[in-house]
Amino acid sequence: MRDERALVLGGGGLTGFGWLVGMLAALTEIGIDLRGSDLTIGTSCGSAVGAQHASGVDPREIFAKLITNNNPGPARLLTSQAMAELGALISSGKNLELARARLGRTALETPPLATEEELRAGVLALCPFSDWPAQRLLVTAVDAESGEFVAFDANSGVSLTDAVTASCALPFVYPPAQVGGRRWVDGFIRSPANADLAGKCQRILVLAPMAEGFSPIGNVPEQVSELRARTGASVVTVFADETVEAVNTNPMDPALLPAVAEAGYRQASAVAAQVAELWG
Repeated sequence: MRDERALVLGGGGLTGFGWLVGMLAALTEIGIDLRGSDLTIGTSCGSAVGAQHASGVDPREIFAKLITNNNPGPARLLTSQAMAELGALISSGKNLELARARLGRTALETPPLATEEELRAGVLALCPFSDWPAQRLLVTAVDAESGEFVAFDANSGVSLTDAVTASCALPFVYPPAQVGGRRWVDGFIRSPANADLAGKCQRILVLAPMAEGFSPIGNVPEQVSELRARTGASVVTVFADETVEAVNTNPMDPALLPAVAEAGYRQASAVAAQVAELWG
């Protein structure tokens, strides 16, 4: 195993994007610049942050824009019934790929809360990059028809914007995204972070707005524990704390972005020493 550093950026809705940006901005301000990672892995909103990160964007610039966001778009709200249905579909049966396919087919048949055009416009606003960066970046998504889990990279034959769109297509909120002749749903469906993709790296930092998704399957603590046991890697995991949860009443409400981003910024000081020791 090479002594490489991986940054894993998990999913957590629009507000998860804010938390990640706040966390990265504060760490950069403290003097811990994570843009030198050998591998960046992004899932859902983490894919948009990962695209910015791997493309060399200073997170402090994004943070400054987020906290002065005076024109938020409309909020989307997944009902408790919809979230329960997502969880039941993900957990149905022992074959997880088939379970994801069932979820994907249900998403294809269910009228979403927003259009693919709205999803793409949102992605473009956050991640206006069509070209992949030189730094290695993986963007996760799930084929809506087969349930296959895919990590897009620079050799996948799709633009970076398309890959991020696929990774952010949360079922029931957005329709499965059309990319490369296939339909895709959010990589969060497999795992909130997909940290196991960093298995060839020795030092791994996982920033996860959510520890668990719509079901216990693929939860981040369990995935990280298995990763440590399997590879012996040094892994530091940071989850959004209770101060974030207090203001994060709807992960799909852009009006909450400033408050959640600021909460992420403040939380960074509590983990900075641990992150610095890992990152070197």
